[in-house]
Amino acid sequence: MTSCRFSFTKLLVTDLESSAEFYEKVFGMERTFRIPYELNDRALEEIIFTSDSGPTFGLLKFDGVTKASSDEVILGFSTTDMEGVFARVVSAGGAVVRPPRAEAEWGVTVGFVTDNGGHLLEVTQPLQ
Repeated sequence: MTSCRFSFTKLLVTDLESSAEFYEKVFGMERTFRIPYELNDRALEEIIFTSDSGPTFGLLKFDGVTKASSDEVILGFSTTDMEGVFARVVSAGGAVVRPPRAEAEWGVTVGFVTDNGGHLLEVTQPLQ
């Protein structure tokens, strides 16, 4: 047994405030900290969202970065209101990539969207 466990994900974004607002509006996340610091002589700022039920999520913006990469990670969210999540995504400036589709072999409905920065998100809902 290892003493290590997964505890956080940080997503690199180009517009920290707009991205934070997206995740607040769509997924109801709440900011806990906003931290400016330097890493290897590069200024950056980070917004941390904490959760009592799982890993911490953070948004990180390096000064001078103007183009986001959207093909390095897929963030996954589970919901009991797929229709509501997709509506909030569009309302908050994201886009639908693939509408929800039942995946019986996995026991979930799965859909894909992008956030307002173009990052790919997978949204799942248990099948009834």
